Amino acid sequence: MADESFQEKTERATPKRREDARKKGQVARSAEVSSFAVLGFSLLGLLAFGPVLVHNVAGLAVHYFQHVTQIEISPATLPSLARDWLLTFGAATILPASMAAVVGISVAVLQVGWKPSAEALEFKWERFDIVKGLGRLCSARSLFQVARDTLKLVLIGSVAYLAIDAESDRFPLFVDLGAGGIAHMLGGMALRVGFKITAALLVIAAADYAYQRYDYEKNLRMTRQEVKEEVKHLEGDPQIKARVRRIQRELSRRRMMQDVAQADVVVTNPTHLAVALRYDRETMSAPTLVAKGADLLADKIREIAARHRIPIIENRPLAQALYRTVEIGLEIPEALFEAAAAVLAMAYRMKRGSDT
Repeated sequence: MADESFQEKTERATPKRREDARKKGQVARSAEVSSFAVLGFSLLGLLAFGPVLVHNVAGLAVHYFQHVTQIEISPATLPSLARDWLLTFGAATILPASMAAVVGISVAVLQVGWKPSAEALEFKWERFDIVKGLGRLCSARSLFQVARDTLKLVLIGSVAYLAIDAESDRFPLFVDLGAGGIAHMLGGMALRVGFKITAALLVIAAADYAYQRYDYEKNLRMTRQEVKEEVKHLEGDPQIKARVRRIQRELSRRRMMQDVAQADVVVTNPTHLAVALRYDRETMSAPTLVAKGADLLADKIREIAARHRIPIIENRPLAQALYRTVEIGLEIPEALFEAAAAVLAMAYRMKRGSDT
């Protein structure tokens, strides 16, 4: 067998392999998808609640400007002034910020599911291994991350530049607007630029997620030998399982032979098959098959029956039918009642004759 280290990892990961990887915190997750979702919903939140924010801030500013001569600014009053501004901003931004936080958590959960890994948080000295650290820096994954981040900067920078350039025709309009009009126009421009950047981030997030899935599946791949070893571990060694089955068969055979001594009659083929029946009118609704066997096992059943003076009756059709259709410990089918009753009646007569 070739050394496992030289075998190609061509097999898809098994469920156990995936579960073990998950316990270690190894999941296919793209941070870019979360960034896109948070930015997108933050912009939607500003679009929906921006007017409230502007109204509250403008109202507070107007209040301070109208009472500027009455407001004392000193180290003692600064905390109170800061609190007013923070409460104003907080009241208007808490809902959009909460939406963005919920979206960020939800997207992360949707990508990998909700199953925190304590093992991923454990302290491990190998994380401080310089050689392994340098190896990770030069890995294909790290190179992809550098390329992705560079592309991200170039793409987002280009989109931002083009978006702002497209808004440049509006700048001369500021001359004829008041403070409120300028703020309104700047807010609209910022949202339009933000949505264009979000669209660019969507492209990056989709590409990054696809790569993360590919890289995750690639790293989880297994060699054929690993799959075989895992199956053997889960299902047990075939040799051990075969030995267990042999032991179970032997124990079952011993119990069956013990039950032969309690039978009322043994029906034979005459030599090839042997079937033992027992019937108790008080506890059974029909005769029950307590033992059956072929060849050497049939000889053993006949030997035990003879030792315990149990009648042995030859009836080929009945013996064959019972052997083929009835399992040990089950009652015989109704179709065989008449034939079994005749055999049992004969057995009872033989017993009475031997007793006298």
